[in-house]
Amino acid sequence: DVSAEAWIAGHNAGDLQIDGHADVNFPLLGDTVQLAATAFFHRVAPSFYMDTFRSSHYWWDNSLDQVIHSRLLGELSWKKTETRLRIGYDMIKNYSYFALRNNRIQNGDNFQSIKNEVNVRQNKGAISLLTLQLQQDFRFGIINWQNVLTFQKSSDENALPLPIFNAYSNLFIRFKIAKVLSCDLGVDARYFTKYFAPEYIPGIGYFGIQEINENKTKIGNYPVINAYANFQLQHTRFFIMMSHLNSSDGGNYFFTPHYPLNQRIFRFGVSWNFFN
Repeated sequence: DVSAEAWIAGHNAGDLQIDGHADVNFPLLGDTVQLAATAFFHRVAPSFYMDTFRSSHYWWDNSLDQVIHSRLLGELSWKKTETRLRIGYDMIKNYSYFALRNNRIQNGDNFQSIKNEVNVRQNKGAISLLTLQLQQDFRFGIINWQNVLTFQKSSDENALPLPIFNAYSNLFIRFKIAKVLSCDLGVDARYFTKYFAPEYIPGIGYFGIQEINENKTKIGNYPVINAYANFQLQHTRFFIMMSHLNSSDGGNYFFTPHYPLNQRIFRFGVSWNFFN
């Protein structure tokens, strides 16, 4: 299937989006394997607020070119082994993004940010992005193990920084008590390698690339582990969780520079559907 949209008036006049998808199924060892391919070509104007913005702290007027983004993505799915493999390649021209220029002054263990400057940047060259992802689940009786492993490589780490490797793993046991109470007991973990992650900009509620080399901050290379118990009785679901189980004073637990995650927290919740 193929779909296309074109804009002929307004801020997005001249924009074009073409999306295509195809898949084929074939039998293998008593099961069905699916091969799918997705492709698109998008030529779209950057956000209106990247062109024009007015506020107490930031002010700019730009005339940005359309962003040209094309993608080829292939996916292999084998239900019998619960395997999904994705390979994607993106090419982005005129990539537009926010950039943050901060100077920081250290006073003992404290830091003060000065010259909080935000700019809109447009990379006139072409940025390529390679993505490889493996999703593999295992099941041994009541034991379940879910995994998602992702490799990413950007050709321009200054404009489009990404962690080289991401991992998510979820190990749990699933069983029933008295044939009516469904139970999941397990632990999950998230991890990504170090990289210069975008920094949050409170003044616009968005993220910007770190531009000052001497002030750049890397985050990552730190797993976050949660332990949980989920229960379901008919239409009622409830859970308990100890999030960030591995919290410690020496942990470098950041998903965003300068915004630490919460330390170890006990959580619980109930969800009740009011219908028969």
